[in-house]
Amino acid sequence: MLENDRVMRFQDSGIPVAHRYAELHCHSAFSLLDGASNPEDLVIRAREVGLAALALTDHDDLGGIVRVAYAAKELALDAITGCELTLEDDSHLTLLVENLTGYKNLCYLVSQGRSASDRGKPCVSYELLAERADGMIALSGCPHGQIASCLAVEAYDKAERLARRLADVFKDRFYLEVWHHYQNQESLIAKRLLSLSSSLSIPWVVTNNVHYATADKRIIHDVLTCLRHDVTLSTAGRRLRPNGSFYMKSPEEMISLWKDNLEGINNTLAIAERCQFRLSS
Repeated sequence: MLENDRVMRFQDSGIPVAHRYAELHCHSAFSLLDGASNPEDLVIRAREVGLAALALTDHDDLGGIVRVAYAAKELALDAITGCELTLEDDSHLTLLVENLTGYKNLCYLVSQGRSASDRGKPCVSYELLAERADGMIALSGCPHGQIASCLAVEAYDKAERLARRLADVFKDRFYLEVWHHYQNQESLIAKRLLSLSSSLSIPWVVTNNVHYATADKRIIHDVLTCLRHDVTLSTAGRRLRPNGSFYMKSPEEMISLWKDNLEGINNTLAIAERCQFRLSS
């Protein structure tokens, strides 16, 4: 699609061109006991707040992608197929489908991750990931991603080696993923990710790692977390997320959080534009 056509489309939809943002990391109820909203509710919210596009990235599962695809088609929202894949070291990697080849590869990875692993503990080897990387964009993942985990404990050399390894696999389709949820530790990791991005010339991108459509759904997510860990709300402690900012934010909210450097915001649009595969086509 030509750039002028893309700008006109966003203008016609009522989304200010200067306030565009695509959410590339979002969990639905198909992320068992971790996503607190149905796929359709996420699509409705995305359209209401004016997102340029929405990627569904449930944990090791593609069960919600059909529902998102058809709801998004009805509401004229660009829906990106994706998944947050668990790797052999128990880290997470966010994968987004660019084209039909990528969709086939993602389906294969999810299927193999489940069938070749212990029940309830799907995972994929780095070797298999490299074999099936074509047609997908990879984001380094949430704070449970291996690169972020290494940076959290100042294991800089290990983080750099893994970043180079993934960049070798995905080439210009690999991005370091950063977030802003008003948490000191997360902010520290994000700063280190930005430093790594600069030193290795690997692009970075912003996500909000969405787990529920609206802020009032936080309590549902808290309850799901308690069920997952078999604890009560009163005893869950730090198992619960420290605040309710993991809802689907508007472009204006996201731009406000990153106003000092909008490169990561702009890269959400560049990635969304590359992800042309549509399940409902």
